[in-house]
Amino acid sequence: MKFVCKNEIQKGFSDDQKYCVTDENGAVYLLRQADLTIRSRKEEEFQLMKQLDALGLSMCRPVALWSDKVAVYS
Repeated sequence: MKFVCKNEIQKGFSDDQKYCVTDENGAVYLLRQADLTIRSRKEEEFQLMKQLDALGLSMCRPVALWSDKVAVYS
């Protein structure tokens, strides 16, 4: 996924850095960036979000989870 626009969101209660991003097709997403040291917790959170999404709850849909040498992204 390639982002063409990235605007930081400074609201919320988590320690994650949050961004409103737009991909090359114009789709808009919430990108969350967290410290790599909590990757396992973020993997669990992502799986729970997928389960809740399958139930049809009104929420941000989990699309992808990945990491690099610095952070974990969802």
